[in-house]
Amino acid sequence: MAIPSTGSSTTLASNEPDVAAVREVIEELSDDGKEIIIVAHSYGAIVACEAVKGLEHQGRLKLGMSGGVIRMLFIAAWLLQEGESAPNVIGRNKMEAPWVKFDSGRIIADDPVYAFYNDVSADVAAYWSPQITHSDVAAFATPLKYAAWRLIPTTYVICEMDKSVLPHVQESMVVSTEGAVKAIRLPSGHLPMLSVPEALSDILVQEVGKDG
Repeated sequence: MAIPSTGSSTTLASNEPDVAAVREVIEELSDDGKEIIIVAHSYGAIVACEAVKGLEHQGRLKLGMSGGVIRMLFIAAWLLQEGESAPNVIGRNKMEAPWVKFDSGRIIADDPVYAFYNDVSADVAAYWSPQITHSDVAAFATPLKYAAWRLIPTTYVICEMDKSVLPHVQESMVVSTEGAVKAIRLPSGHLPMLSVPEALSDILVQEVGKDG
């Protein structure tokens, strides 16, 4: 789904508009009694963790309510601790991002083919790379307030050829959960939904199947 911080004509003060937009959808589905599986990619995992607060399925059951989030699957994502931000993780892991430039509060992919499309065909890269837009620095840098992965069963897909969120950074974030988050490795770049869609689909079906 589209979120306010991506491609916005104005800059944001935090990721709260993104969280509110995603939460609205989850809340509506939960109130309809739907059991929800969140699939979040990259920055989207930060937003997802915040957005599901109070909408966990088990918590709703205790209140006599149906619906809610039963599982989360994160792909090449920013998996944070409470109080931590993505820039904190970048600094701690000494991760360089030569493909990024900053302009007026925005993050711009200066070389999207290198960062996102390193494992797809030239035709696929040529089609998708012009569609990449900017994101918001303040939204990206907002510290996490709620680590939903502590309460909701969560699987993390480590993308082993990722040039954007480097594999060793992905691994360090999973390790920091001390076993709370399960990791599955996938030989792909940052966008496995483009480069290895069948393999990613198999993982998603496998993990979703655990919930019946």
